[in-house]
Amino acid sequence: MGPYTAKLIYTVTGVGTVTKFIQRQNLTAITVGGAYSGAQSGTYSNCSMSATNSSYRDFFDLQVTQLRDPTGVTDGTVTFVFAYTNFSCTFSGTLVLHGQLYSVPVASYQCTDGLMTSAAMTEIKATAQGVEGRFSAPSVGGNCREDAQFSGVLR
Repeated sequence: MGPYTAKLIYTVTGVGTVTKFIQRQNLTAITVGGAYSGAQSGTYSNCSMSATNSSYRDFFDLQVTQLRDPTGVTDGTVTFVFAYTNFSCTFSGTLVLHGQLYSVPVASYQCTDGLMTSAAMTEIKATAQGVEGRFSAPSVGGNCREDAQFSGVLR
């Protein structure tokens, strides 16, 4: 089970045990677009050079642009631009809504320092104060895997 699905098990007296698989239901589209300031923490793992395996923390200004699909075929597209002190990184792709959470299963991940790869963005959530989420990129510099979580408050 993941962040969007669960297994519900209950017992009915005289009938037996019932197992149901459930998933988050979409009620209304959620807006994540906006301007934020925040931080992220993450790890680099499985690197070609084990000395490169490490954890990190970064601070950023974040601009999120969300475009709704007028046909309703998809939940629209999104672009996250993380502006760090000396460079910026952009994630972009198609949104998938899971109840109150979004994911971007295949996001383009490009940085001004030359990185060009892909990532999966998950558990993206708009809150009253801002936005939060996670991303995983299987191959960044040095053949490392990057896993991170981020959170930003509205500016």
